[in-house]
Amino acid sequence: MGEMNSTGVSRRAFVTGVATAAAGVGAATMASGVARADEARDGAWIWQGSDWRMVRAGAPGRTPDRDAATHTEGTVAASSGTGTFRSVPLGGGAHLHLFTFDDGMLIGLGRGLSKGTYAIVGGTGRFAGLSGAYVAEQVPATTRTEGSALFTITPTR
Repeated sequence: MGEMNSTGVSRRAFVTGVATAAAGVGAATMASGVARADEARDGAWIWQGSDWRMVRAGAPGRTPDRDAATHTEGTVAASSGTGTFRSVPLGGGAHLHLFTFDDGMLIGLGRGLSKGTYAIVGGTGRFAGLSGAYVAEQVPATTRTEGSALFTITPTR
């Protein structure tokens, strides 16, 4: 039997679920339009993150396990509006990034919790058909700061 995480889901089931979701996003991407060109500024998009938090899984009311997978979440401001961000740890330092706006979701995959380069692996709505890469620079909140992030996205069609 595979290794279980804190929610009782095996690593194999989790990875299979992520792969299935990515395939579904790819199919949806091929069936839809592409992101609006008016978001591009000098070939790159700059998105700002605020209220950035690092979250470590653990049982409610208990101190988080220092060995538990860590993810980040917060609010993202783009030229077209505000959305939410959440990372999903996949193991081996890899993270799946989910940027969710009212009119679409952008999905990225890469390594690095505080700074890293990510590939755009899919999208829905206005992000459908988009590929490319981005650099993520994340500074989670501490007792002295509220946390922030900067995403420099270089989209291709």
